[in-house]
Amino acid sequence: QRQAERELGRGRRYGDRSYYGSRTSFSGTPVNITCTGASLFACGLCRGDGVGQLVCRNFTGRTGLSMNYTKCIAPDNGRAGDTCGCCGGSCPQACSTTAPTACRCDITARNGTVIAPQAGVWIMRSGGTRQRCVSPLDSISKQANGRYSCMTTCP
Repeated sequence: QRQAERELGRGRRYGDRSYYGSRTSFSGTPVNITCTGASLFACGLCRGDGVGQLVCRNFTGRTGLSMNYTKCIAPDNGRAGDTCGCCGGSCPQACSTTAPTACRCDITARNGTVIAPQAGVWIMRSGGTRQRCVSPLDSISKQANGRYSCMTTCP
């Protein structure tokens, strides 16, 4: 994944926005990708924009190396070469909202807008101390890129 960041000229400075987002060198037309059955892994789209699906995005970097990374996309935002599911095998599961491993929280705002409270789960950035309260679907997306993990010790 770090190699993919370097190939795309991206680093951690972009925070939690869509990890590769529109800053890739992709200039083609998005394609519809509909994952079904065993290949459908639901996830939360960036910035709370609904439910997406996990795909393994394959691309050739600037140096000519073939690379891939797992990304949560809307079905109408696929790219040629995307395959349903996660790169390298198993996809992450949503963080638990039930005991004994649950670290529940309440989401009361999304993108700065106050919303009716929703059940959330705590996740933590890998190698760091930053904790976030996100929806269970969002926890899948955050784990897919390898930067977050579910918390089993509650804050």
